[in-house]
Amino acid sequence: GKAQLWVRRLRVAESRLVPGSEGAYRPFWSPDSRWIAFFTPLKLKKSEVANGATIDLCDVPPVPSAGSWSARGVILFDHHTGGSQPIQWIPDAGGSPVAVPGTKGGFDPHFLPDGRRFVYNGSFPSQDLWLASLDLEEKPRRIGEGTRPAYSAGHILSVSKGILMAQPFDAARGEFTGQARQLSAPLAVRIHT
Repeated sequence: GKAQLWVRRLRVAESRLVPGSEGAYRPFWSPDSRWIAFFTPLKLKKSEVANGATIDLCDVPPVPSAGSWSARGVILFDHHTGGSQPIQWIPDAGGSPVAVPGTKGGFDPHFLPDGRRFVYNGSFPSQDLWLASLDLEEKPRRIGEGTRPAYSAGHILSVSKGILMAQPFDAARGEFTGQARQLSAPLAVRIHT
């Protein structure tokens, strides 16, 4: 009767409760899959999968909608408060959130492989895809359309009109390199990679 996270290895039938995950939602993995981060109503937390140690990372306002964790030890998250707040970042050890300039109202951030650039959606209910960076000299720019962006295997995955799409993307240049193609029937709601 209460929201909590459970983990299960694919080769094992037994699931295990993640301690300290009461009220958890919107979980996302560390790049090495050793940790799982998640939101609770007022905190962003992480839990070590092997031993269940759970650590508070920072306070968050109600209703953040997505997070992304880079191999460089940075976590991004949004506020999803109707366009009033920029995307935030913190070190994966925890700390005070820092705003990413130029991302006001942005949501659903997802890191690219370099761990400093990321894709996200513009102000809600925008269908615009944007590219931004933690490097202050690189200004955010619109790169296309779609929602719930994620990068995987040289493609940006996103949802367009309820259809999961994949479009070839050069992560180093931050540009699409081909046409989008449909990956599924019209069932897509959220992407997790």
